[in-house]
Amino acid sequence: ELRKHIPTLCLPSMESHPDCLFVEDTVVAIGDTAVITRMGHDSRRGEVDSIKQVLVDQLGMGRVYDMREEGGNNNNDASGDVNGDIDIGSEERAALCDGGDVMYTG
Repeated sequence: ELRKHIPTLCLPSMESHPDCLFVEDTVVAIGDTAVITRMGHDSRRGEVDSIKQVLVDQLGMGRVYDMREEGGNNNNDASGDVNGDIDIGSEERAALCDGGDVMYTG
């Protein structure tokens, strides 16, 4: 059984979002930093808030940036403070991203 060898977090299902099992689409994370995505499909966007809660409350991500928020600056660091060190312009606020479409190479 995989769970004996790899830490696993089981999330509740979301009946109104049948694609919610593809959690990799909701976030791009590297180290203790995560970017909550604004997914391309309207029907998938309701999945994101629950994943954001898990990142902050259960996994203790140090910095969580949200593409859906004005300026993208509602990221909480580990102390709960809000940092405003990312400036997202109006064109970028309209950007869409599914995390599963991102490849980290570095």
